[in-house]
Formats: sequence, C-alpha cells, structure tokens
Amino acid sequence: MTILSAQTIRRRKPLWPFHEKMIFEGRSFGLSSAGYDVRIAQTIWLWPFWGRLASTIERFDMPDDVCAEVKDKSSNARIFVLVQNTFIDPGWHGYLTLELTRGLPWPIRIKAGTPIAQIIFKNLDERTELPYRGKYQDQSKGPQASLHEKSDGSSSGTSQPRCTTLSSKPSLDRKSGIVIGGETRMTLGSKDLLLTGKYEYDDENCPGHVASSDSKICARCGLHVDSLRPEEEDLG
Repeated sequence: MTILSAQTIRRRKPLWPFHEKMIFEGRSFGLSSAGYDVRIAQTIWLWPFWGRLASTIERFDMPDDVCAEVKDKSSNARIFVLVQNTFIDPGWHGYLTLELTRGLPWPIRIKAGTPIAQIIFKNLDERTELPYRGKYQDQSKGPQASLHEKSDGSSSGTSQPRCTTLSSKPSLDRKSGIVIGGETRMTLGSKDLLLTGKYEYDDENCPGHVASSDSKICARCGLHVDSLRPEEEDLG
C-alpha cells in the first residue's frame, strides 16, 4: 500500500467539503502533507473515561482502490481526547461516525467545527473486486449506533438507553452510587442520559453544575464538582 500525498488527495477528493489547510480556533483542519484533518459536526461534552459517539462534517466517497485509517490528531491526543483508530473501506460512502474517549479525570467541551481526527488515505495494489456494500453504506449525518448483521443480510440497531420522566427530583444514594427517583434507578456515569428533576437530561448540554444533597456532586450529571476544571479545558 502507498500513502496518498497531498496532491493526490487534492486530485481525487475522497471527501466533501474539501479544504486546503485552514485554522479553526488555533487548530488546523483540511489537507496536510499526507492526510486530511476532519471536523466534528456536533458540540458535545466528553466525560472522564467515557466513550461518546459523534460524527464528521465531511462526507466520504471512497474510490474502490483507496482505503483509509482514522488516527488521533496530535494536538488533541496531547490533552487525551482520543479517537478509536478505525478503518474506512474502499467503496464506502457516508458521514463518518467517530468513537471518542477522554483520558483525564475532568470533562471537556468540544465545539462543533473543531478539528477532531486525521485521515490517512492509502492506495490498494489494484481496484478491489469487493468494494464495501455493508450495513453502514450511505451512512447519514449524525452519530450512528452499532448495527448487527442478520442472516438474511439485513441489519438492526442496538437499543439506545432512555430516561423516564420523574415526578420528583432524584436524590443521590452515596453508598450505592446511584440516582434514585420515581420509577427509575440509574447508575451514575454509566449512561449518556441521566436523570434530573422532572426532565430527561442529556449530559452533552450540561450548562453548569448543580449541587445535590451532597454539595460536591452535581445533581445533573453526577460528577464530583470539585474535580471539574472546564474553564481550563474547552476544546474549540
């Protein structure tokens, strides 16, 4: 396999929109010497040691003789915002879903449009006779959940955790480490959707931390407030 150079990537344009090297709030995206840096399409909070799905602004249209690898962007890796280093098959089309993790013990906010990963394109020795035609073909915008193959060739999605509306504010049980309220009990830190008050609450939109019965724990997201330093960690 041969890694594609900047001029070959420019000529073949395996993704769109295509940009020469540009800067977004101190971080580069677009064409590089031997790759292309893509941007995240959603604003998210990435919690300590959790996995989170997001997607790219760019849409891929991979030729049948080109594959690619998703790699960490070095400026992000140095603050331990990491992507799973996945593979893009020749012949695949769609918006790329990213699997992100945070390796430090306080959360970080990632703004939509932030350069998030680098893509390294490689030429096959010849056009493959088996271009990608699988369950993620023509993947739509937004992060897509894992799909399971069925014996008939169709696919189905994994179930997504949801929260039930509560009739009263949940309380924190320190011994068991769970939020209790209404009909639902949910382990802190185990889901993307956590319970607060009478509403479903999505942690990616946490505007600020609210003390629970324990003043050091946020009633919204269950994190230890005294360990958070978001003012120092705002990616994008």
